[in-house]
Amino acid sequence: MAANPGKQIKLCGRSRPCQDSPTGNKNVPWLNVSGAWLAELGFNIGDTVRITTREKLLIIEPLEDEAKEEQQYKAALAEVKQTLKKLAR
Repeated sequence: MAANPGKQIKLCGRSRPCQDSPTGNKNVPWLNVSGAWLAELGFNIGDTVRITTREKLLIIEPLEDEAKEEQQYKAALAEVKQTLKKLAR
């Protein structure tokens, strides 16, 4: 696929609960990324992605099947642990 010059998207703000704030809320940056161009790049509805972060850099990549299976296994394991905790009470 040919190199893409990129997209310009404006960061918005969203209010999130914050115990350290006098108002109980804190404004945080919000990034909403959507469009047919994502599908053109291989991102599909329902895909799981990994977001790698560096100073002022985000890399978003689809997880391969193996990584998806690992994440599903971890989620199932966490669910089993929660169930066992409830049963132990």
